[in-house]
Order: sequence, then C-alpha cells, then structure tokens
Amino acid sequence: MNELLNWGADVIVWAQQFQQPLLRLPLVALSWLGGQGYLLTLPLVVFAFNQRTGLRLAMLFAATLFLNSVIKHVVALPRPFESYPHIVSAGEAGFSFPSGHAQLAVIFWGMLALDIRRWWFSLTALLLILLTGYSRIYLGVHYPTDVVGGWLLGAASLAAWLRWRGDLEHYLATHGRLIQLCWLLAATTLMWAAAGFFLHDSLLTGAIGFFLGCGLAAVVHPPGLNQPLVWWLQLGRYLIGMLLVLLMIAALQKGAAILAWSTPLTSLVSMTLLGGWLIGGVPTMLDSLTALVVNRTKRTANKSGA
Repeated sequence: MNELLNWGADVIVWAQQFQQPLLRLPLVALSWLGGQGYLLTLPLVVFAFNQRTGLRLAMLFAATLFLNSVIKHVVALPRPFESYPHIVSAGEAGFSFPSGHAQLAVIFWGMLALDIRRWWFSLTALLLILLTGYSRIYLGVHYPTDVVGGWLLGAASLAAWLRWRGDLEHYLATHGRLIQLCWLLAATTLMWAAAGFFLHDSLLTGAIGFFLGCGLAAVVHPPGLNQPLVWWLQLGRYLIGMLLVLLMIAALQKGAAILAWSTPLTSLVSMTLLGGWLIGGVPTMLDSLTALVVNRTKRTANKSGA
C-alpha cells in the first residue's frame, strides 16, 4: 500500500512541475466545475433542457455522493498533501479515496452523453471526465488511485442505474404517489442507517437531504419539460431559475445563521429545501411563465395571420 501511495505522490510531483498559467488556470477551472460548478450546470439541465433528465441526474448525484462519503470514512485515507509535505496544495477537507470529483464527472457527463447521443458531445464529455480527474491530481488533493477509484465507482453507479432505470421508473409510475413516497422514505431511512457513526459529516447529511428533497419534489411535481424550446426561452428560463436558486441559497444561509443549528443538521435541512426548490419549486414557476409566453406568442401570431 505504501509503495502505491509513494508512486502516486511521485506522479503528483511530476504533474506539478508544469506551473504555467495556460495549464494551471484551466485545470483549476475544471476542478471548480467538477465541484461547486454543478450549482450552475445541473440547473441548466433542469430549467432549460429536460426536467426528467435533470431529476435523474440530481437523484443519482445525491445517492452516489452519499456512497462516496461513506467509503471515504471507511477507508479514511489522508489527502496526499497531508502525508507528503513536499506536495503543493491549497488544501481540502475530508479524506482522499475515492475522488468525488472524478465520480460525479462520470455520472454527469456520462448521463448527458447517453441522453444526447452525438459523437461530438460524447468526445467532449470524455475529455471533461479525464481532465477533471487529472486536475485533482495536479492540485495535489488526490492520488491517481483515488481518481481511478472515483471513475470506476461512477461508472458502476451509472451502469447500475441504466440497467434498472426502466423497471424502476415503470414501477413507480404505475403505483401512484403514495407508493412513490413510501419507497422514497424507505430509501432515505436506509441511507441514514447505513451512514452509522458518520452523521457528523455535513457532506453526508447534505447528500441525504438533497436526495430526499429532490424525491419529494418529484412526487409532488412530476417533471414537465421534456421537449426542446427555442433558444431565447431556454436562456430566459435558466436566468430566472438561477436567480430564484441564488435567492433560496441566500435565504437558507440567513436562516442557518439565525437558528445556529449544528452544521450536519443545517446541511440536512438546507439541502432538503434546496433539492425541493431546484426540482419542484422553480420548475413549477418556470413552466407557468413559459405557458404564458407561448400562449401570448401564439395569440400574436394568430392576429398577425388574420
């Protein structure tokens, strides 16, 4: 094990010798895109393109992020810069194996590639997956084995979802909202029980909360947008939707400061509300606005034709 980690540290040191801004800045941006950047890219799918695909992404995101967090606590491997002081890194909290960025990149870009089915997008998705993994090595926050482990876990999660998605969605669609709610609560309870002694981790409780919030919103408000819109409607939906998401985040931060709950509890409640807002609340308002715009456009076109 030590030999493998030593080899990984040597790979990191080799990668970090290339510190030119033209290389470093894009890799830092890719690392951000593979983390906080999903706050921009996931709503883009939900609000502007396909709500059903967005729901699938959100639910699988939460489930696989939960799995990643549990495995990290079980393995408890320190970050490379913590074990090898000569590795340059800005620092990052948590354990090292497996890489959550690499895992989520496979799921996000892989699912979109399978949904879009265009060779150019599939190639772009593959490059983003590979470069996101490399960026984590370059920044000294993951060993190469962490990245490969994240890729494999993400691919396994995506393959399992694709294998069982049809049967699962058919079952839930044909058994009504009460059964859907029961299964959602059962899955959330199972996640909570599986977390065991790791519930002090706010990332873990946040993943459970996001899974629950997205699921509840899907039960109450089944995905609506599943057909292409004209570009200006897509852009308008995305900009308005992001404004509403940012307002919700600001409100949650303000509420957390007032209530002064523990960090894991704050993460659980906040992510539950944010997931419900992202999948249910905002799309409901956007669908209503879109219907008004489309109907008005049709009436204007009919009057012009008359």
